[in-house]
Amino acid sequence: FVAPTICRILPIRRAYLIFVHYILCRWMECIDYVTGSNKHGYLPHLTAKKMLDYEYVSQEEMKTVSSLAIVRNPYARMVSIYMYNRFGPAESFPHFIRSWYNSTMHFYRANGEKEEWYTPCHAIPQFEYTHAKDGKEQLVHSIVKQEQLKYLKCLKKDKQTQKQKEDAKDPRNFTTIRDLPDTVRDALLGMPHENKRSTQTPWYDYYDQETLNMTYEMYHKDFEVFGYSPTLEQRPDLETPPPVETVLSA
Repeated sequence: FVAPTICRILPIRRAYLIFVHYILCRWMECIDYVTGSNKHGYLPHLTAKKMLDYEYVSQEEMKTVSSLAIVRNPYARMVSIYMYNRFGPAESFPHFIRSWYNSTMHFYRANGEKEEWYTPCHAIPQFEYTHAKDGKEQLVHSIVKQEQLKYLKCLKKDKQTQKQKEDAKDPRNFTTIRDLPDTVRDALLGMPHENKRSTQTPWYDYYDQETLNMTYEMYHKDFEVFGYSPTLEQRPDLETPPPVETVLSA
């Protein structure tokens, strides 16, 4: 219950930020390695823009040091957020989405507030981690779609299986991984898959029309910036959510 308690209960999150920054005198932070915690939240979870604004990373370092972000389909990400931040298995997905929309995302939806004091890091849209200027300026060098990670080995032609050879024929599988720097590609190929949560229900089966529309409204910019379709193709029974301008003006 640590993650949902700190993430979703505002007074507890603010008390935690005060405690680690002022009571513990910033003992839990390590600025040199951008890790630990202080009043800005969990430092490894800072956006690229925050790292620059807090001067934890210089403009020169941001431009010259290799950086990588892995993004995923916002609908799938929302289910992962639910599994990690729900108040136990008794909390339903629809209840969680309504709570996330009305409470957790309140300050961000109202005025784009990204400070941990108002909006927890798990709630911030993905593009805020990688871009600045409302998604117009990319700060992170390499951005990889999680769905394409499995195709990395297809680029090693000397070790391809027959299935990988077939996958390699579709250029859509490689839009974010084909031109990765060697250091980034090698790091990804050697990275173990940890913290995986197995569920019996496919992520797309959690949705109904209401939760689909609310998720799209909260994270519509991620679909635009990273090129994901707002249509949930695995669920032809659900309609594509309306444009956010229509939702907000209703």
